[in-house]
Amino acid sequence: MKSRSRIEYLRNSIAQLEKERDALIQEIEELKKNPLALEKKAREKLWLMKKNEKVVVLVKKNEKDNPAKTGPQAEKPPRHQDK
Repeated sequence: MKSRSRIEYLRNSIAQLEKERDALIQEIEELKKNPLALEKKAREKLWLMKKNEKVVVLVKKNEKDNPAKTGPQAEKPPRHQDK
């Protein structure tokens, strides 16, 4: 019986991973076709901004109280100053 439950677990894992793969493939295709989607992703993930633009960071209360849980994506972006 253990092998059957293990097989079922692995089949479910494969199905979940296939769904994730399909979603990532779709996201890649969208980023290749749509420059605005690519810009949006860069702004969200890499904190990129245009000249003379400011980024506002909203911190959830529980993340503010425990910065160890926020991870590297929640770090403040480097400050850009216009001259």
